[in-house]
Amino acid sequence: MRSPLVPSMRFLFACLFLACSVTPAFATSTVYSTFGPGNTYNGAVGATVGGGAVTGTDGYSWAEYFTAALSTPLESIVLGATHCGNDSFCGGSPPINPLTNSVTMALYDNGATGGGTLLESITVTGQMAPWRGQTNAIVTGGSVLHPLLVAGTTYWLVVSEPNPLTDETVWGNALPIGQVNPSYLRVGSGAWAPYNGVGQAFQISGLTPVPEPSMGLLIGITALIALSGVLWRRYRRNSAAALHVADGTESARF
Repeated sequence: MRSPLVPSMRFLFACLFLACSVTPAFATSTVYSTFGPGNTYNGAVGATVGGGAVTGTDGYSWAEYFTAALSTPLESIVLGATHCGNDSFCGGSPPINPLTNSVTMALYDNGATGGGTLLESITVTGQMAPWRGQTNAIVTGGSVLHPLLVAGTTYWLVVSEPNPLTDETVWGNALPIGQVNPSYLRVGSGAWAPYNGVGQAFQISGLTPVPEPSMGLLIGITALIALSGVLWRRYRRNSAAALHVADGTESARF
């Protein structure tokens, strides 16, 4: 006789397999941001990143410090940034077309002014729109290493060009003006110095776990295990009764 427990056990194992194979879901959370609503910023004015050929220097790098609002792995870095070139309103006269449409975003701990230990460096190529005074043009660098950011801890974001002499990016000023941390400027490989101006537009995003329906599934599996025990005991009782009838030991009932 086939056990009535077999279908239930098969379903139980299927549920266990699904529970073990569920990939945890995450949602993007804001760790720190200087953007206005809808990723807006002051696109008419910004900091020149790189631009050595235009400014007659070894190129500019910029650093911003921030304090993480929550503990989470890094998901991405977003800049309010555009590039300079022949199809933009910047880049010299006549405009200089950059070799590449690229920018580097590097995240450091607070070991020193401008950053101590490098946590991750992200170079994004081909994302930036030409600068034409936009107020919501952004560039996003996705994290690969996902370093853990700790709430209440200060970090540094350093923005530079892969080739600071020939490439140039405009990193837009943050809104509202005067309510963000000051910027730090470095020329070439020189020392960092505070810049007497407003901060720049950026956002640090993290990964926050999203509750999964797998918890309900595990509860259901627990119920199935209990049900399986009941079915097993019933099966053993019925089997024993059937054996009694077969060997003639079943008692007469009145």
